[in-house]
Amino acid sequence: VGRGYLKKLVETQRREETVTHGEAFIEKLAKLGNGERAALTRSVGVMLSEADAKALAAFYRCHPPVKDEDCWFAVACLCCFWDAKTDHEEPIEIVFAQLLEKEKISKSMLHRMEMLLDTEWDDDGFMLIKLTRLIQVLRQKTDGVNIDFAALGRDLCEWKKKDSNRGQRRWAREIYKVGNED
Repeated sequence: VGRGYLKKLVETQRREETVTHGEAFIEKLAKLGNGERAALTRSVGVMLSEADAKALAAFYRCHPPVKDEDCWFAVACLCCFWDAKTDHEEPIEIVFAQLLEKEKISKSMLHRMEMLLDTEWDDDGFMLIKLTRLIQVLRQKTDGVNIDFAALGRDLCEWKKKDSNRGQRRWAREIYKVGNED
């Protein structure tokens, strides 16, 4: 058995653990009380290192995935901010693509998405601010759709890796596949 095979096997197992742990984390977020959800909502766009004590307490009460806590904190805040009352979930890139197809998104919003795709996740929170603004607009333009926040968490963890741009490529493929079919 070659090293490459073993490395891929370990990566696959880690990804599967993140998938199940991320989904369990999102389910626990949904069960938080109004005050805890409000604390996380107030921290939308704030990095984990800058969060207040109430937001941190609510976040850790949900037992987030240990790896890439800063990404999962961002997801927790965005999930509480979105607060959709539906079980229908779609990955964010599909929601964006559908709005683009229906022409509910302007060219400037498409440009913002392109800029986001070109931005790296860093400790300065710049990328998180761009993502937060994009999600605020998506929230205004969608009705009856909930973002798949577990998938968003996995995407952000991929985004954070300096040697991988799989998350960005997946988003770009989905957006331009639906938006440019003519």
